[in-house]
Amino acid sequence: MPTRMILLIASLTLALASNVTHAQETAAPTKPVVAESTSSANEQNAEQSVEISNTRNPEWKSYRSMLRGLEAFERFHAKAPLAEPKFVVRPRAEGLSMEGLTLHVKSDQSSIPIPLAEGGYFVLPRDAQADADDADLMLNRKKKLYRWQPAIRTPALPMDQLRLGDLRLACEMEWAIEKDGAPFVFRMFLYTIGGFCRSSKLTVSIPTPYLGAKSVTLVQANRRLDLPLNGGKFSFILPIHDQNYSDDTMIEIVYDEPNVNSRKPNLSTINISF
Repeated sequence: MPTRMILLIASLTLALASNVTHAQETAAPTKPVVAESTSSANEQNAEQSVEISNTRNPEWKSYRSMLRGLEAFERFHAKAPLAEPKFVVRPRAEGLSMEGLTLHVKSDQSSIPIPLAEGGYFVLPRDAQADADDADLMLNRKKKLYRWQPAIRTPALPMDQLRLGDLRLACEMEWAIEKDGAPFVFRMFLYTIGGFCRSSKLTVSIPTPYLGAKSVTLVQANRRLDLPLNGGKFSFILPIHDQNYSDDTMIEIVYDEPNVNSRKPNLSTINISF
């Protein structure tokens, strides 16, 4: 085993801004999005209707893997007892549109549409038949353009605050989803050092919700700890494993830009290194 390994998780975090909580709570069922091509009145027989979800080489994830994320939520729910088990679709790069995105649980036998709320938030349905059919969670976009990840946030938090228990729960969900794709030796190594989200031998860098953070402070009662920011001011080192800090510990973020509407969203992902 090399002395230093870096694992980038291309999903994780965290419904981080206050408007996120509202978006999560207001999702309404919708029908699958359909793209239609309609001819003139003299060419009605040429009218076509094609599901956007028939994208070549689409972004996908095993439905069973995603269900393991829900199982982890149930096991570790006490870390964020007021949060709900939700996920979010996010672009991997600035400028990618969320317009027209559709998400389905698809198998050879069925296709179950998943309603996307504003901002890309969704609830993953439990479907025994889809599990038995070894279905996939499938986005109508090509690979490596978008990702989906746990979106765990305790309701009614102040806009520029995170809660440590929310981050811990999201981490456990993410690892449950991704661990089967990790090399066996790596999984065994993590087991020996205490686990992906609980080892003092790991350094966890958490992205801030927006770019341009000025300071990040861990706050527990009267105890305050300034957390180190990276050079680009878009992530901070978090002692996620340290049980001296309770799940109710807060993370306060101050930005260079005080107006939230003028900030640029941060599309980075969690970085965990040895």
